[in-house]
Parts: sequence; structure tokens; C-alpha cells
Amino acid sequence: MLILTGGTIAGNVAKSKVSGHVTAQPDDFLTILNNSVDILKRNWSIEIKPEIVELFNIDSTDMLPKNWTALAEKIAESYDDFDAFIILHGTNTMGYTGAALSFALENINKPVILTGAQVPLGYLGSDATTNLVNSLRLAVWGYHPIKGVMSVFGSMIITGTRIKKGTDFDYDPFKSFQTGALGQIGRFIRINEPALDGK
Repeated sequence: MLILTGGTIAGNVAKSKVSGHVTAQPDDFLTILNNSVDILKRNWSIEIKPEIVELFNIDSTDMLPKNWTALAEKIAESYDDFDAFIILHGTNTMGYTGAALSFALENINKPVILTGAQVPLGYLGSDATTNLVNSLRLAVWGYHPIKGVMSVFGSMIITGTRIKKGTDFDYDPFKSFQTGALGQIGRFIRINEPALDGK
């Protein structure tokens, strides 16, 4: 399940600050998702049937506890119907949402992946497609039982309680504080086993 919440990836920030910008629509993400699914099916011989839900469409600086509750409730009510959940989210409060969901969905046995973009979908240099595709790759990756709340952004995979934004410039804006990242995602996916075990 792909859950849309707004943020830069959907053009929300650009719409409020750049006159005339049109926000991305669910169909835009569905096109990217379907293209990505076709590639994954050809390479990994797996069956994927994604569903997109627009839960709300807000700038992430407007994210409130009621929004975290809505996200947690949507995942809980859909838990048995999906193998993984990808949440498209703004970057400014992604760390707070990651922490909130980590506690609300404690011991969840499926991947819940937060991702977004530094540049809105449709803008030159946008990282939206890469981040969405990488999130999908990790969500369906059958080689490692990675689960729980995490962020996939740029080349980093970070557990939900350790997401810290450091810059608005780089395509790798998030760092993991106190311990290393869960892994990296690029041409291949590499998992940091000690970090996964909480060591």
C-alpha cells in the first residue's frame, strides 16, 4: 500500500511558495509505481499488486498528532491485506513521524517505509522517482527479513526512531544518530546487521 500524505514530493511546498505550481496527483505516482512494478516483476519474478491511498495532502510542517494517529490506524486496519506500506511524506517532520509510528506500531512484522523528495515530482533534478522506486525495492526484497518503521531516502535506510535531517541541499539529507544506518540502497541493497540488531 502506498499512502500519500503530501510534502515536497507532491509539490506541496512548491505550491505554497512558487506561484502557479501544480501539485502532483495520485495518478502521477500510480504511473511511476506501475512502471517500477513491471521492472521488478521482470527481474525478481514476484507478484505485486499495489494500491494507492491519499490519506491527506499537507505540508509536513503542518503534521499533527492526529495525522500520526490516522496513519497508524490506516496501517492497522489494512495490515492483513498488504505485505508492506510505503508512506510519501514531507522531509521537515519525517523524523517525528518515523518516531511516532515506531511507538504506535511497536513490533510490527512488516516493512513501513517513509520516503519523500528534496525536489518535487515533475521538477528538473527531482529525486522523487528514485526514492519511490528504492522504497518499493526494499518493500518487496525477499533476501532479508527487514521489517518495522524505517526511512528510505537517497542511499540511506534508517530506522524510524533515528531519522535526523541535516540539510536541504543534498539528495542524502538524512543521517542516523547514535547508531549507524540500517543499510544502503543503490545498485544493490546492503544491510548493516549490527544496526539491525540494535547493537
